[in-house]
Amino acid sequence: MAEERASEAIEQSRYVQIVILPEEEKWLVKYKDQDRLCPDRRSARKIAIQLAYESGQSGTPARVVLQRRDGKTVPIWVFGRDEPESVKTGPAS
Repeated sequence: MAEERASEAIEQSRYVQIVILPEEEKWLVKYKDQDRLCPDRRSARKIAIQLAYESGQSGTPARVVLQRRDGKTVPIWVFGRDEPESVKTGPAS
């Protein structure tokens, strides 16, 4: 079990992390040194997946996580593992 967790941690460390978190009445997308404020969770998710997809396409795999109000993170999307459904609709604005 400990080996499995260590292996998972190593696997996750090769990804750039894009975080979606609630910010008062809006949602914040944090990526590298960028912060983007979105009106709702759906648009934040779309932007985050678009950023992760573009990062992965340029050679840097990325994953999107939702940071809950209690500080815990929940994986939402991982480049190379999940279908980029929102990317197919065009670039995020």
